[in-house]
Amino acid sequence: MELASGHIGRDTLLILDLSDIRKKYAEKMEYLTVVRDGSENELGNGYSVCEVLAAEIDGDKMIPLVNYLYSTIAPGFLSEKREIVDVIEKVSGKIGKKEIWVMDRGGDRKHLFVPMLKSGHRFLVRMVGSRNLVYGRNTVLANEIAKVCPCPYAETIVKIDDGRKKVYHLEFGFRVVSLPDRAEELGMVVVRSFGKEPMMLLTTEPVRRNRKVLWSLVRAYTCAGGPLRRLIGLLNRATTWKMFGYTEAFKILCNWCWPPLTLPL
Repeated sequence: MELASGHIGRDTLLILDLSDIRKKYAEKMEYLTVVRDGSENELGNGYSVCEVLAAEIDGDKMIPLVNYLYSTIAPGFLSEKREIVDVIEKVSGKIGKKEIWVMDRGGDRKHLFVPMLKSGHRFLVRMVGSRNLVYGRNTVLANEIAKVCPCPYAETIVKIDDGRKKVYHLEFGFRVVSLPDRAEELGMVVVRSFGKEPMMLLTTEPVRRNRKVLWSLVRAYTCAGGPLRRLIGLLNRATTWKMFGYTEAFKILCNWCWPPLTLPL
């Protein structure tokens, strides 16, 4: 990870994803536990994986920093919160706190936000609508704030899904909020277009009535998904780690972190 630190700047995205290794037909592998298979949206036996990669907005390379496998019944396991916070602190301890942590809705957890705020980490996290936030002097659900949030800015993007170009017209705006029982001001960026419900991004980055500032945050989140999906694809095609048990898979994933990889188009 020390080698990677020279490639990471102030606005590098550190993309953290919680995924799984599904052991669909295994019964007697060590420390098997129940995980949610994200690809099939069902529960099954397997192991949990916390992955971190560094990428630049619109860059063509990614740097895998951490591929950490854990089981909730393995010796030494305390909690998923502890596992994730330890990964964040390990990475930041090696490269410094200059990066922006980007997480999908799996990162929308108060017990992750609080230690990250206390440690001074920057983050950009997609929210679930049921998160309570303080807006003005009231505690309100995030989706209620989003429903009435003005979105005066607009942009058009083109994304490739399954080899097909799709055009999205995005409208976006923001609100200044905070977490209950926390004093730090946070930005809530609201984006309309991707689905029936608006997309909500919670960030430590300063937000204001400025198209460039808000659009940079929207682009950071939308760009983060591409490298992560391609990393998972590379792992699935290039390795047979799903054949291994806990100890062997742990060693393979934890040792695969360098050099930088050029992303396939």
